[in-house]
Amino acid sequence: MAYSSMTIGNTSSIKRWSHNSRFTKALSVMPPAENDRILDFGTGDGHLVGLLKELCPSVSVCGFDPHLDAMANEVKQRFPDVQFVRERDSIVGGPYDKVYCLETLEHFVGPPLMDIVTFLTQQTAPNGHILVSVPIEIGLSSLLKNLFRMAAGQRHRGTTWKIVWDSFIGNTAAIARPPSETGWISSHLGFDFRVIPVLFAKCGFEVESFGYSPIPLPTHMINSQVFFRFARKA
Repeated sequence: MAYSSMTIGNTSSIKRWSHNSRFTKALSVMPPAENDRILDFGTGDGHLVGLLKELCPSVSVCGFDPHLDAMANEVKQRFPDVQFVRERDSIVGGPYDKVYCLETLEHFVGPPLMDIVTFLTQQTAPNGHILVSVPIEIGLSSLLKNLFRMAAGQRHRGTTWKIVWDSFIGNTAAIARPPSETGWISSHLGFDFRVIPVLFAKCGFEVESFGYSPIPLPTHMINSQVFFRFARKA
């Protein structure tokens, strides 16, 4: 299944709204500026790359994803100067003024996750910024998500009532997250967004700002995603 059909093109109007809202939120939290060098890590279908170029045509953008969606080809046709790469070693043009990493880090755990965080910080210019969004999979938000997934026939593989409960109470340590051979974890089950600032702090980065989407209220309890904007510690 194409990435775009699971996100901005999802058959569920609620999911389409949620995923489209995160792009609006991302661009409001960290808008592009003239001549920015930008990396979109985990670009998926390249939708964010296209939005960045529409907003600010002078930016240079590299979109990385080992599983590029075919929709990225359409973005490339509209903006021939953008780069899409499947190999991390092929990422060129840094260090970057702005690094976007939306809905990606939740698919990793342990050393593979720390490796990506370290890489993102190394790719960021001295005065650059990193924007990370990840799903909220604990608390009331998690409970509502899992109930919706069950009702819509889109439950994550391995979902049980015990996992739903452990997610609700924040007992993520009790939820096994076995990775694939590449380190990728397809399910969000057991992910705790609170680990993200801790990992970036280990690389000398601090949270400049944070917020939630799609509902403009300062709580994770009824939202789907959380956004962190990072900068190097002074």
